[in-house]
Amino acid sequence: MSPVRSRPASRGFVLPVVLVMLVVMTSVVLFNIRRGTVDARLAGNVGSVITTETAASYALRYCELMITVSPPGRTPLAGMPNPPNTIPAPAQGAATPAWRDWMNWSVTVLGLPNPLHSTVVLDAATMPGVQRGECLFEDATNELVVLSPTPDVANNAPPPPNTWRKFRITAEVQINGAPGEVRVARAQSELRMSLD
Repeated sequence: MSPVRSRPASRGFVLPVVLVMLVVMTSVVLFNIRRGTVDARLAGNVGSVITTETAASYALRYCELMITVSPPGRTPLAGMPNPPNTIPAPAQGAATPAWRDWMNWSVTVLGLPNPLHSTVVLDAATMPGVQRGECLFEDATNELVVLSPTPDVANNAPPPPNTWRKFRITAEVQINGAPGEVRVARAQSELRMSLD
């Protein structure tokens, strides 16, 4: 009879290594899935912010054009829109600038028309995709520092009147973001013009 050869004792080295590698690979895949989800949310958020800010800039340029072609205090040319209503800017150092006062933006107060409302409402035809857009016009001529013009001494004439005007234009837009989310952006500029 031939001697029976016995196998060397197996220690099961491969199984623990495979299990550890499987756990590591699963962890890496789950981390990358989570990272991809977070990156997609961040990209969507940045895209929404850029869209809202672009809409506010567009609204501001549109309102600047309105006040440029039909400045307040002048009769509009044929075919041009009427000048927008303006509110006087508060004195320098006032507690609340006019564009920060909600009364100037509100169309109604306690269900009645607001006499202080002086914004131009932009519709969906002007700005597609925008839920609401408005521009507030302030006459900030009182903020101008004007050097007094010199009189025409040779002709014995008084100095010409100051014809410079300053307008502050604030545009506000609202865009629907994610379900139940409304994004709001404002843009502001100052426009100085001579009305002579």
